[in-house]
Amino acid sequence: MRNTRKVLARRGFLAGALATPFLAGCSGPTRIAIGGRETYTPPPPGIDEIYRTELLEAVTDLAMSLAHAETHGDFPAFLTDPLETHQRALRTGAEQEKAASAEAESSAHSTSPSESAVRGAKDPVTQAMTKTSHDLAALRDLYAHAAIQVSGDFADLCASGAAWAELTGIRLAHRAHAAGVNGVKAPEKFSDLKPARDVPDIDPPEPATADLIATPLKDAQIDENFAAYALEVAATRVEESHRDAYVKAANAHAARAEAFAEVAEHLGLEPVAREAGYALPRPLGAKDAAKMRVDVEAQSLANAVELAGLAPFTERATFVRAALESARALEPLQERIAPFPGIDAGEN
Repeated sequence: MRNTRKVLARRGFLAGALATPFLAGCSGPTRIAIGGRETYTPPPPGIDEIYRTELLEAVTDLAMSLAHAETHGDFPAFLTDPLETHQRALRTGAEQEKAASAEAESSAHSTSPSESAVRGAKDPVTQAMTKTSHDLAALRDLYAHAAIQVSGDFADLCASGAAWAELTGIRLAHRAHAAGVNGVKAPEKFSDLKPARDVPDIDPPEPATADLIATPLKDAQIDENFAAYALEVAATRVEESHRDAYVKAANAHAARAEAFAEVAEHLGLEPVAREAGYALPRPLGAKDAAKMRVDVEAQSLANAVELAGLAPFTERATFVRAALESARALEPLQERIAPFPGIDAGEN
């Protein structure tokens, strides 16, 4: 992401003139300020910096809130490490150095923020899970809106962050249900895909170079068409109780392939037609079908995240929606949720 704050140090020189003292008896040398520094007011932030700052504040607030949460099973532990990764990804170099210095100082005094939180009163698990559920939904929305409006080299990170919040919100709802905690629901589907902010004139966001999307968009269409065909076939190889899920997933990929083809047409590119058949792994038993489903859903998410960073602003919404849909589809299929799904494989 581009550094959107350009802090410039400017020096001004003040010239003083000798003047005759106004009052008698007040004569004497007059001090002249030479080389004084003018007050510098940095320019207002651009849209990238606005979203980066708000996202960093949101993930930091969520992390601090979870430090005060009563534990239950792996809650809130399954959230804390990914949130640290999000904070590191969103900080500037100077902010990261400041955070590292504060952490080192806390360690030297054997009192970290988490240790301080442990000593204090804990929020009951019901209250903590409910608040976290709302916070994750809000974070998902903020990341998604950012992905639609920021520069291309920041948009893919934001699309991935939105997918993580979507996945984690659903996972939290499952954890709450297992714990007998009522009122914690999976986030509602994100539908507000229009730009949410006025973009300042200063430091405008920069989309990716137009020609970079052609090959990844073509490959993504091929992947979606393959997934639709493969899951239709796989539906005939799994237990009857699982068939509907495979058919629904196949239909979702077919619809996504059509949506991607429409984007291709908007950009003056040749859309990719679905072939009559595709080579599938052999043998294709129930276990093989289940593994293939995980693979195609993960690839679909990775494609959507990449394309969100490469697409022009007018086409971003299609890929942000695809990333969130893929995240929902992937959640019940994978135990581990990567901090930035579609970008990394789960490592911090």
